[in-house]
Amino acid sequence: TDTWEKAYRNADGSVRQLVNRNIDDLERNVDLPGFNWQRCGSSHWYGYLNDQFRFVVRRDDRQQRMQLIDFGGHDLPSEYGCY
Repeated sequence: TDTWEKAYRNADGSVRQLVNRNIDDLERNVDLPGFNWQRCGSSHWYGYLNDQFRFVVRRDDRQQRMQLIDFGGHDLPSEYGCY
């Protein structure tokens, strides 16, 4: 989404590397357990990039696809009604 792209453009290099590494893993398998997935709402989920950063996606488990919504600090999921 545009929100994801904006967050990516504004992130520093180490955060971009963290995002790239994790998104590459998600492209291979949306059910990876290491993200500590938490459902919030009917189609939104959030996961942990690490102890400091979270990301929000719209998941479609039937089609094994997801749309990247946003990523940012620890409190980011609360902006999407999570927690």
